[in-house]
This record gives sequence, C-alpha cells and structure tokens, in this order.
Amino acid sequence: MKLKNVLIVTGLTVVGFSLVGWNKAKNLAKVFSKMNIYPAGFRGLSIESESIKFRMDVGFINPTDEDFNINVYATKLKRINIFYGTKYLATAYPDLTSISVPAQNGLVINDITCEVPKTAILSIIPHILNFAFTNIRVEAVIQVLGAEYTIRPQN
Repeated sequence: MKLKNVLIVTGLTVVGFSLVGWNKAKNLAKVFSKMNIYPAGFRGLSIESESIKFRMDVGFINPTDEDFNINVYATKLKRINIFYGTKYLATAYPDLTSISVPAQNGLVINDITCEVPKTAILSIIPHILNFAFTNIRVEAVIQVLGAEYTIRPQN
C-alpha cells in the first residue's frame, strides 16, 4: 500500500512540474516573440587564410512588461546567425544557459566569438568597397524544452 501511494505522489509531482515548465516555456516564447536584437559592437578582427574571425557584442531589448529569464538547463541561447544585409555570413554558438533581460530594459552579451568562412566572404566581395557595419544584422535562436524560437530584428 505504501509503494502505491509513493508512486501516485511521485507521478503527480512529475505532472505538476511538467505543467509549470510548460507554462514557463509558453510565457518565455510570448516575451521572446516581442524582443529585439542588434549587433552592439565588434572587435578583435583577425583575417586568416580560411576565414575572418572577430568578437561581437549582441544586444537584446525587452519592450514587454514581463522579465525574460533563462536560467535552467532546458533553456539556452543556442546560436546567433549573422548576416550582411540579406546574405548569410556565419553562425556563432554562445551556448548560454543563463540570460536575464528585465522588463522594459536591455542586455548586451559581450565577446561572442564569430568566424566567417571563406565561402561567405566570397558572397560579400561585391560590397567590400561600400562595406558598413550598420548593414550587419543578427538573429538569435533560443531553445526552450527542445523547441527553437528565433529573435529577429524589429524594424
């Protein structure tokens, strides 16, 4: 009889935690869909034979009235895709599992290592003479309980 009660309590606890986790994921996704992202700075440019490497700062803006908090292993900033205009350049993998962007506020994540492969460099060669860092745009992919959500720049 005691084993049966333990199994029932354990099962109800697991279901309860799953529902709480699912609601948190839905709330994160709702806030996430309204957030904005932008490249905040560049440094450490290194031109090598196969790629261009640099460090980038990425800013997030949370215009909602709810805090955006990632601080569990099931949620993480998985990757940041980098574009020059509409042309894909590279993907950075910061693999962060703890990010907090307060409501009506912003956050800058510093020193994300980026590497632009030679193939992507070739696609922007026609733009080299008019190259402007203002044409760099980024998007972030956050993974929440296995599902991926993308923050794209808001116009």
